[in-house]
Order: sequence, then structure tokens, then C-alpha cells
Amino acid sequence: MQNFLYGLAGTAALALALPQAATAEIILELEERDGDEIYPVQMLIASGKLAALDEDGEVEMIFDRASATIYTLDHDDRSFTRLNRENIDALVGQVDTAMAEMRRQLEALPPEQREMAERMMGGMMGNAGATRERPSRAMRPTGEQGEAAGIRCAWHNVFVGDEQVGTACVAAPDAVPGGDELIAMMTAMSEIYEELLDRIADSVPMAMPANPIMPMTEAGGLPIRSTEMTEDGTEMQITLLAVREEAVDPSRFEVPAGYREASFDD
Repeated sequence: MQNFLYGLAGTAALALALPQAATAEIILELEERDGDEIYPVQMLIASGKLAALDEDGEVEMIFDRASATIYTLDHDDRSFTRLNRENIDALVGQVDTAMAEMRRQLEALPPEQREMAERMMGGMMGNAGATRERPSRAMRPTGEQGEAAGIRCAWHNVFVGDEQVGTACVAAPDAVPGGDELIAMMTAMSEIYEELLDRIADSVPMAMPANPIMPMTEAGGLPIRSTEMTEDGTEMQITLLAVREEAVDPSRFEVPAGYREASFDD
């Protein structure tokens, strides 16, 4: 889930300076298993905003649907990045600059070393201007039913291209409290992510990942149980444990006061 890579800082400073009443919103509690490791994860949903918390209860990502902006927080560095359509150009420009520098360094190598480096990178540096089609990611129903957190769901196989990479049990949005709002936010996030991947694919002639959010929005529901193999061969499982309505401090949906905005290459 992170950087989907990324005004609010000033708003947050003002919000923290004033007393505020907590509002009743939706909290989703999930469990993430990565091999033998287990991590508790929470997602908070408040009118038009989503906050994802890490295993330590720290907010690591905020999505503001109204501005279609993804904020990613780095608490150790007290910084944040923002990603929206307005700064995709800047991000792609940084990718272009990095690619140009890599090409310059390769051209300075002796022929044997340059050839070896290009082979290790799949020849991408020698194919400037080329583009490669990104693999499609899709869910296909199995006809079987499941359940998580007392909510019924329908099992789907998850494919990237023609390869099955996992399974997901999808619940109807109206079966999950806050589900309609969550699916709307995920759809908006998917559109930003899709545009970013398309733009980077135009600049970097290498295989780009499939959009991980799109199949959920196309399946018309919310995966509340899922299993997927990671690149290192371990199994990743995510399960919804509970959904509850509870008062949430509004500051959880804002960038903390005093955090600086970082660029994507920091």
C-alpha cells in the first residue's frame, strides 16, 4: 500500500491550534501477514478523506478526495510528499533527469562494462524512447463464497496478465460500513495511479507494474480477505478483522504541523 508516492500544512497548523471535537467516523481494522510476520493495520474514513495507519498506529498515508491528493508521511524525517495531477509533471521530469544521468554514466564506461550493465538492466538504456505495455490486472469470480468480520464476500482469482498471482474475497460496498465512500476514494486514487504509471512508462522503457487498485474498482466491491505472492516468493495475506464507528481526532486526517514538504528524490 505507500507513495502512491503522495496548502494542507497550513490548514493542519491552524487545526491543531484550535480545540476540536472528535467526529464519529468509520475505522477498519485489518491484519497483514507477510510470511511469518503479522502486522495490525487500520484505515480511518472521514467525509471525503482516508488515513492509513501502520502497525505502530502512525498515519503513513492520507488521501483527500476533494483535491484528489495523496500525502505520504515520513515521521522520522518530519516530512511529507504529495501526489496529484498537478505535480505528476514534476515527478516525471525527475525520472527523465535520472534516466539521462544513467545514460551519461553508462556512456562513460568501457565497452565491456557498458554491455554488462545494459544486460543487467534488460537493455532498457539502449531503448530510449521505446515503451512497453503494462500488464493488466484483473479479478475473475470463482463462484465460491467466504466471510470476514461477519461480512459475506465472493471469492475471485487475481491475475496479472495470464498469470494467477493470488485470490481475493470481495464484499459488496453496501455490506461494509463506509464501503460506498471507500470504493469512491479508491476509484479516485486508481485514476491518479494509472495516469502516473502511464506517464512514467512513456519516459522509462522498462516493464511497469500493473495498477493494484484498478481490479478492486472493476470488481465493484471491496476485498476483505486476500492472498498474494510477493516478488520474493513469500505469501502476503490481508484480512479485515472488524469495522466500527468511533470518534476520531480530525487531526489524523491532516499533515502534522511543522512537517516540511519533500521532493520525490529526497
